[in-house]
Amino acid sequence: MFNNIIEGKGPYDAKMLFCVFQNPVMSVPGGTKTVVEAFRKLEMSVVIDTMMSETALLADYVLPGTVYLERYDLNTHWVTWPAVGLRQPVVKPIFNQLAEYETVIALGRKLELTTKDGKKFFEVSPLTGEKIEDLTKWYEDYLSKELLEGKPKITLQQLKELPGAVWIDKKGTEYEKYAKELPAEKLKDAFYDGNAIYDKPKDKGGKRIGTIINGKKLRGFFTKSGKVEFVSEWLAELKDANGNPINPLPEYKPRDWQPDENYPLYLINWKEASHTHTRTQNNAWLLEIKGYNPIIMHPETAAKYGIEDGDEIWLESPYGKVKGKVKLTKRIHPEVIGAQHGFGHEALGRNAKGRGTNTGILNITKCDPLSGMAVHKEICVKVYKA
Repeated sequence: MFNNIIEGKGPYDAKMLFCVFQNPVMSVPGGTKTVVEAFRKLEMSVVIDTMMSETALLADYVLPGTVYLERYDLNTHWVTWPAVGLRQPVVKPIFNQLAEYETVIALGRKLELTTKDGKKFFEVSPLTGEKIEDLTKWYEDYLSKELLEGKPKITLQQLKELPGAVWIDKKGTEYEKYAKELPAEKLKDAFYDGNAIYDKPKDKGGKRIGTIINGKKLRGFFTKSGKVEFVSEWLAELKDANGNPINPLPEYKPRDWQPDENYPLYLINWKEASHTHTRTQNNAWLLEIKGYNPIIMHPETAAKYGIEDGDEIWLESPYGKVKGKVKLTKRIHPEVIGAQHGFGHEALGRNAKGRGTNTGILNITKCDPLSGMAVHKEICVKVYKA
């Protein structure tokens, strides 16, 4: 996205950016260059955050965000069975500002955003279709609709009445869902296309709900064949973001950026439970657990370059140069060095500023041409004592 803004590419020419609780200057590879340049090309930018992050400092307008005790939202949990919890505000936002969801609704109303059939989406209740003025009431109807159409099949009020405002599927983890027969109510208005079963005709936006296998109407897998696809033949009809044909078979391709004589080491990064992305490095309690991100290096590599445990070193790539403090361990490959992602802030707060190393400075803003994921670990560097 940021490269498109700079180069004037993409489906349209972006003029305004609205950023909620994100810090792309730090989280996007090469963001200190690319994101900053992209912001300069925009006509207007707005950031909502709880901290004056590096990205917030670039914005034309900064609105105070809400902290977890002020928020109101649904939270799904990382378990193998359906579970939904409701986070409810303990106090109103202390700056008397709109919460993030209220800001989005109010902005949608000002812009008069509509659905495909011309209805003003943010002005009528998602649940009843009736006009609704109150921003929070609109949001609550939206949450109710999500719950009713999802697995819980209950309203927001019914969720609030449950112990802890948490719904858990009493059936627990479902296994072999692909082999389950579709119930009669799902098949009542079904549309058939060969062995594929849709909830309505495909030209009317029908979604696949099952597959006929051995004469039975089963859930199957939501692939084009309805089966597990070790080979996805339809991929051969497509091209990746670089315009290259896609192999329908899973295929390993070496990374583009490989070590050479000038930059002989791979540089990688990772996440750890001590911090969340680039967001928590101003939290004093978490900094007691992990106060900076040392550069992890194998002792053989350190000996080769005359480096000892605890030394400050320079890491340099063709795109930048940063300083870091070395920690030696045999738990990393001798050709690889690395560090925890998220440190090296120049803003975010007095605790975060100047702690650790931002390895993103050494990278360029690039995405994998097939998955679209940001390429965080494709960096090669040289190191030497500071």
